[in-house]
Amino acid sequence: MEELGKKRLVAAGAVIAGLSYFLICAFPLQKELILVPIWTRKVAQAPSAPGSFSMKGQATLGGASSGAHSSTPIPFRLGDRYGYFTAEGSILFAASAPYGVAIASDAFATYDRLSDGFTIESPEGADLARVSAIGYPFFASGRRFVIGPDQATISELTRTGASAWTYRFPSIVTAFDACTSLAVFGLMDGSIVGLDQAGKAMLNFAPGGSRIMGVYGVAASPDGLLVAAVTGLDRQRLVVMEKRSTAYRVVYHRYLASDYRRPVTIAFTSDGRRLEYESPSGVGVYDRAARA
Repeated sequence: MEELGKKRLVAAGAVIAGLSYFLICAFPLQKELILVPIWTRKVAQAPSAPGSFSMKGQATLGGASSGAHSSTPIPFRLGDRYGYFTAEGSILFAASAPYGVAIASDAFATYDRLSDGFTIESPEGADLARVSAIGYPFFASGRRFVIGPDQATISELTRTGASAWTYRFPSIVTAFDACTSLAVFGLMDGSIVGLDQAGKAMLNFAPGGSRIMGVYGVAASPDGLLVAAVTGLDRQRLVVMEKRSTAYRVVYHRYLASDYRRPVTIAFTSDGRRLEYESPSGVGVYDRAARA
């Protein structure tokens, strides 16, 4: 009986100790983000041309008008298909690109392998500009650019399709991003170059730190004060730079578990508070405020 009483006393003590630890030492866990689909549509059933809808009466999958647009057209690319949809789930149109397409929320342009010019169109299919420059277009943050066949010459286009400025890099461009005040380019030689709205170099930096140089992804924060890049091979790393006075300085860097030998997805959130980048384990996140 005495031994049984001791066992019960030990068990009671263990329960009390566990409850005390749970109540006194408990701390809240971080929130986990879960993606939940709210609608699904078949691209094959969408209108095949941008003229199939208008901003005053969008076409639904069944061809009937659903009234005025309640949101900005959202661009998408799936394999060789491209087009626009709305947040409510209407696919405005889905077409096939002959070779490639540059697409943004306000404009798109298709081009051929041997491009000697292209037309910039609105999501509704209206011609916005005809560009006679030889090269391939790409768009970001409401700005329009074209890269030459040498893959090292960049021009920014005006709204009429003319060249606003041209910049020639010493190496092939491998990555690109832009905000309203800064266009950032990653080069095959491992350099990161940032150009202002007039095409003047505001940033020219080679992070180094890897056996094989190269830039596989770049991102500019919406305010242009932060620039991030995934660079190098063996070992690959993340570098974040911040504008201090008139120059950009490295404020964070870390070696990554990745060894991507292709373009890497990397971007700042729309509020500029976080950087998200592709990782073998999912999505890596850099917090601007915490600098980690």
